[in-house]
Amino acid sequence: MLQNLSWLKNEILREFLLGELQENIAKNHKINVGTVNNFVSEFVKSDDTFELQRQIAIVAKENGVDPMQIAANLRFKNELKLSSLDDRKIEKFLDGMELLFNKFSVSPSIAEKKLFP
Repeated sequence: MLQNLSWLKNEILREFLLGELQENIAKNHKINVGTVNNFVSEFVKSDDTFELQRQIAIVAKENGVDPMQIAANLRFKNELKLSSLDDRKIEKFLDGMELLFNKFSVSPSIAEKKLFP
């Protein structure tokens, strides 16, 4: 029973973060909207970035951007920042990398995996 509840909470979290409405989540899982709302409220209280994550996912979805691509790009930029480059140089470097990725049809997530295994 607890395993099913844990799975359900994870599914609700995943769907809500992807921008799904609480009413649709409830319908998908044949549960009460109040139950979904309680779980969402629990998530929001436990993570102050929760709503921001959801908004990023919604905007990404509306613009056809894969949220995993955003995460890969952020990891890549954070790794560059650790190298002590200033923001202006990082932006120039990233612009150059983007040109190379596009020229050779390499996605940033694949490049990130190769550069930071």
